[in-house]
Amino acid sequence: MSRRSPAKLKADLKSWLSPEIGQDELATQLSKLLRGYVQANSSIGQILAAQLTHRFSIVEKKKANLNRVIECFPSELDEALKPIRRGELQDLIKLVRHSPVKPSERTKAKTESERTIRRKKSKKSHDRLRPYRPNTKGRIEAEFTDRRIFLPNPFADPRPTSDCLDVFFKEEGVGMSELVNLFGMDRHRFPRSLPRTRIGRRFVYGLPALLECMTAFLSDGRWIQNEYRRRTVLRAIIHRAKEVGKPAVFNIVRQTLRPHLKFG
Repeated sequence: MSRRSPAKLKADLKSWLSPEIGQDELATQLSKLLRGYVQANSSIGQILAAQLTHRFSIVEKKKANLNRVIECFPSELDEALKPIRRGELQDLIKLVRHSPVKPSERTKAKTESERTIRRKKSKKSHDRLRPYRPNTKGRIEAEFTDRRIFLPNPFADPRPTSDCLDVFFKEEGVGMSELVNLFGMDRHRFPRSLPRTRIGRRFVYGLPALLECMTAFLSDGRWIQNEYRRRTVLRAIIHRAKEVGKPAVFNIVRQTLRPHLKFG
């Protein structure tokens, strides 16, 4: 903070402790104050200003003593007043912090075009505030690969398994963020118009959306490029669907993924 000159310090103290206001200014302020209550004119303000100035003229005598203190001891007075200023600032901060804030009212879209515009704006805001940072693998590829670890139970099934897809095999669904984490890809790379169900303000993607994403990613080679790893993951998914899902769910999963089990 830059140090103030003695003249600037004295001027600041006088403007704060002893503000100058003349009779004309006082009359103007009184006229503005009375205008909201009575049909006042400038003469009423002049009369009141004259009466108040005459009645409280003793303040001017005390003001002379204050001005002498400011002239003789400006630095000491400034240091003494710092706690007072700090307290006033803290009171102001508390007042602003605890003042009630009226929540913004959410208006319902009246037309389909307005609803579409709002949805696009919301998606752009989501992408800007929470950008997706892709991992090297999605959860499906990471959890349905070979388990190269020592199994304490020699009779345990050595095939890789995971419960990350159980929600689909039980004919339920997940949001887009979870679907993105399962494949490890940005949602803009997903097939358009995935089948979904609306629950309130949330869209839920079930088994049809999962299988459509798998088919699209496996067909163009964007997902699990290694053939051995791909066969391992797909076989583990089919086996998990048989364990958890109904026979109809298992048949759909097997028919969808079987063409991608071939080499080449």
